[in-house]
Amino acid sequence: MNPQYEILAKCLLPTHMLEWFELTNVEVKPKENAATQDTQSEVSPVNIIHLYLDEKV
Repeated sequence: MNPQYEILAKCLLPTHMLEWFELTNVEVKPKENAATQDTQSEVSPVNIIHLYLDEKV
């Protein structure tokens, strides 16, 4: 697993969460554009990150 994703998981998850769970997979997908009243043509790209955990035995 990419160490950068483990650092991200440590920042986002509750303290000591990775002591009980192992980061098994990460998926990064672009966020779909929602119809809004704001019609700026130059919008910064936004991604959704899915972190998958598996309980350690």
